[in-house]
Amino acid sequence: MSERVPFRITVAAGSFVKRRADGSVDYRSPLPCPFPYGEVPDTREADGDPIDVVVWGALPPPDADGLLRLPLQGAVDFRDDGRSDTKLVLGEAAPGRAGRLAILAFFATLAAAKRTRHRLRRRAPDDALLGWLDVDAARERLRAARERQG
Repeated sequence: MSERVPFRITVAAGSFVKRRADGSVDYRSPLPCPFPYGEVPDTREADGDPIDVVVWGALPPPDADGLLRLPLQGAVDFRDDGRSDTKLVLGEAAPGRAGRLAILAFFATLAAAKRTRHRLRRRAPDDALLGWLDVDAARERLRAARERQG
């Protein structure tokens, strides 16, 4: 069985607002997030933030430490402002082809919205959906994010 990755929710399904661990607003999205979204504590992605999490399926109850835990099923390879911003996909079951396409469609739309926002602010846009990563590649991104946090 795959490692159960600890995480906390920062965006409820249907929400437009991503919050930091301290509760302050990190990002306002132009579209609602279709799934619970969070972060893995004690990690750091190339963008300087904890590595992001997409929850596929039902949320588990929190552990005694207040964190949720689910198995790693893959990841979305995403670039935000020119830096790697991986989105781990966690769930009791892996998303099928239609599920992966739905997850990728959301992030493709988000990348397009971010590029538009950058253009309106007269900044060079460098946001993109790069594709789906299998569980082995996702595990490597998680390992690297843990090492960066050190």
